[in-house]
Amino acid sequence: MEGAVRPEVDEEACILCGQCVRACSFEVMKLRKRSAQPRGIGECIVCGQCVAVCPQNAISHPAIPDERISGLPATAAVGYDELAALFSQRRSVRRYRDEEVSDELILELIAAAVMAPSGHNQQSWQFIAIKDPDELAAVRDAAAAFYGGLLAALEDPQIRQGMIAEMGEEGVAGLDEIAPAVKLILRAHERGEDRMIWGAPVLLLAHAPASDPTGAESAHYAVGNLMLAAVSKGLGTCAIGFLTVPAGFSPELREALHVPEGQTLHAALALGWPDVTYYRSTGRREAQVRII
Repeated sequence: MEGAVRPEVDEEACILCGQCVRACSFEVMKLRKRSAQPRGIGECIVCGQCVAVCPQNAISHPAIPDERISGLPATAAVGYDELAALFSQRRSVRRYRDEEVSDELILELIAAAVMAPSGHNQQSWQFIAIKDPDELAAVRDAAAAFYGGLLAALEDPQIRQGMIAEMGEEGVAGLDEIAPAVKLILRAHERGEDRMIWGAPVLLLAHAPASDPTGAESAHYAVGNLMLAAVSKGLGTCAIGFLTVPAGFSPELREALHVPEGQTLHAALALGWPDVTYYRSTGRREAQVRII
């Protein structure tokens, strides 16, 4: 949150249409005799709804700089068919060219990411882009060490019993299920092959304060935006869950990822120029839907 500041109204420009009052879900805006005013009982969360809906551009907000405000078209900027085509073009890319992604392009993608919604408009997401080859190698080594230790623990009868006592039979069975895939990844790592971030030149991380109860959802909304923006630029991405879960348990991996204290890592993405061409979309399984 950016503070408890409230919107400001140009009384001369206000036409008392009441759009800002209807748009404000937190009872900040109220209609007065001369104009709408931010004199309601609620606390402003700086969502910008009042600024966005005013037909006269009579409302501004101290916490929303003018350069962040832009006009919108009267209708959707793209049609449904074009948007659906973009969705289908997003693939989990696991082959990348050895070609740099510029800092400017990364920042452009993040600008698209942060247009996503967030819990209570906290916008608490933060991002890290790891590009240095030595830093990427350190991440792979730390992840390999963690998973190597995990596999060894699963195969040790005494340690395994302790894990069952802590996680339950079902939890350990879930680890057994992924163990074959983890072994393949670790064997590839020993051979010098990258099956962790697939040779991508960038590892992009999204994290949020551990104190934010909606930090995970907010980060994932932002990452969804970013993945689609990457497609529009000809870039590919792949979500790397292999890194997000152990970051909560391994101090060495957390340090390699440069996740600050008090923050929780919610998403990791390989990012780069695809070294593969897709000619068709394979779609998704039919969704299970209940309309009640």
